[in-house]
Amino acid sequence: MIPKYVSNKHILLAIEEIDGEGVPPRRVARKFQLKYDKKLYPAKYVVGRAVYFATGKELNPELYSGGREVNRFLNSRGFIVIGSSGKIMQNARRHFIPHPGFKKMPIENHYERCSECKNRIHEMLRAIYGKHGVVRTEHKIAISQRLENYHGSLYYKALSKIYKALEEYRGHYSYAKKRTLNPSDVFIDPPGFIVELDESQHFTMPRMIALENYPADLEIGYDRQAYLRRCRELSRNDSRPAHRDEQRAWYDTLRDFAPVISSTVKEPTKRIWLGGYKWCNLDPSSKKDINKFKQIAGLSDHTSTKKYPQTSRSTKAIALSETARRDIRFMEFYLQDIRLLYLRWITDTGFRPPNTKLAGMESKGLCEVIHSPNGNAFTLSPCGLGSAYSGGGKGSVKIPVGCYPNNVELHEQTVQVKIELTAAMGRVRNALCALLNCGDRSSLWGLLQDLYWIKLGIHEFAFDCSYLDKDKTSGVRGILINSLRFGRDLRECHSDFRVSNEDLNKFITYLRWNKYACCSFDSGPVAIARDNGFTFSDFAEHRRLFTTPPLLGASLTKMRAYAKSALSKHYDLILCYDESFASGNTYSNWRSNLDKYKAIVDDAYKRLYVYRSSSLGR
Repeated sequence: MIPKYVSNKHILLAIEEIDGEGVPPRRVARKFQLKYDKKLYPAKYVVGRAVYFATGKELNPELYSGGREVNRFLNSRGFIVIGSSGKIMQNARRHFIPHPGFKKMPIENHYERCSECKNRIHEMLRAIYGKHGVVRTEHKIAISQRLENYHGSLYYKALSKIYKALEEYRGHYSYAKKRTLNPSDVFIDPPGFIVELDESQHFTMPRMIALENYPADLEIGYDRQAYLRRCRELSRNDSRPAHRDEQRAWYDTLRDFAPVISSTVKEPTKRIWLGGYKWCNLDPSSKKDINKFKQIAGLSDHTSTKKYPQTSRSTKAIALSETARRDIRFMEFYLQDIRLLYLRWITDTGFRPPNTKLAGMESKGLCEVIHSPNGNAFTLSPCGLGSAYSGGGKGSVKIPVGCYPNNVELHEQTVQVKIELTAAMGRVRNALCALLNCGDRSSLWGLLQDLYWIKLGIHEFAFDCSYLDKDKTSGVRGILINSLRFGRDLRECHSDFRVSNEDLNKFITYLRWNKYACCSFDSGPVAIARDNGFTFSDFAEHRRLFTTPPLLGASLTKMRAYAKSALSKHYDLILCYDESFASGNTYSNWRSNLDKYKAIVDDAYKRLYVYRSSSLGR
């Protein structure tokens, strides 16, 4: 039976997870799919993951029906369920509430739904901009949906004001939970601007509220007053789901702000109302029709000369770097916290390893609970993503239900730390994007390197210190990891690597604290920098010693001893796994030393709490 307290918020979190990680092969829909934001999701699997987000424990698929029960549950919350034949299920139809003026506007509705109209607009745009640029349809631009990711930017206050106004309108608070926006209708590059083709459902009260809160200095590529008037006249409403109008208004807002929050978009966003004209009557080969299209759509051949307000490059770069460095210091504490929380989960007497071999890990007593391949033990835990790649093209796997105990207190602590880490990571991403926009690559590479230092570098410096066999310098992640291994300070040598702004922007957009380099989370060490923290450049010289005799070719024990000695001058090494858990890394060894290990973890957690309280005031 599906718990009644599973809300739309939990369903949206499940959808977001599927967008990021996909669907396990065994959970692909056979009959019924949930339709949301033009995408289809396996209805039963969505509900199962929604229950997990609500309770911390996934519901056994055998305990609830994937047909009538799931469909009614989703229908009752305003979601649409599609059958295998492509038809909307009968229950969902009863939730469709047409606009009162729906039957009074047959001509407008024809214009909007005429597929030839969209095709003709694309042809007209190519006729205008195709000689000097590329007109891309359904083009993905990495723009985050989440407000917290814009913290510290020039327009954060304006976006925050709009977001809160949309929340207060009808009390919907969970309408922007996906990572990035869906593809834009059209992107023209050069000069680099978005063209959105808006149907009438974009003209709503939430959209009007958002437009009224736009800052005066934001340049947009359409007539704002005309849009406000159209919102009042049409006042459309889409109740599937209940927050859809607020969500669509927020997405439209972010695309309008794209020139000031994305390094890819250079010019103001244009908008064309599909119901404003019978576009399929235009001829892209006719100069007269092209001029008419420009006039109606508000387009021109030239680009904007508007210069967006910003401080001088050096002053802005310094301010951004300082803010981001504080957030990285903040993350340093919580990265240690999540490591210790994982150890607390596996020292709980209710923990049991999986009975089958998962993602390269052994099963039962031979299951590696620390030092696991690729950090999969951590990744599969409540502290990680909850799923890991299984290899061999089989997709991702999840740990079986019942392996981790139902520890409510530990679950709440874990969720809170993950929220803190995600929020801080969003602020760092925003600062990195701003540094990219203002052209300060030295500061950008330095911050990326410091971020990877606290996430992975200390682990490879003090534990996996023998990884020196691969000098991979392609791709942003490869450059970062190998700069840590070979002691290269990217503040000084970043120009040696030819990385485009587009590649950097893509890497920054998808940067996550719990994606890649997860081996550091179940192998340690747990270490906190004294004073105000240290950058990788402070340790680059020590790392370079590993590449030359006598440390080059030395035993792993000797290399670790040197690394710990160097670290201890600036760091408090709270917990070194290779020393404290020397009895072994398998569940059998762990179980036989459980009381001893539990005492070690509890002591380390207390020491970390003292540091966190004194440094963060928490």
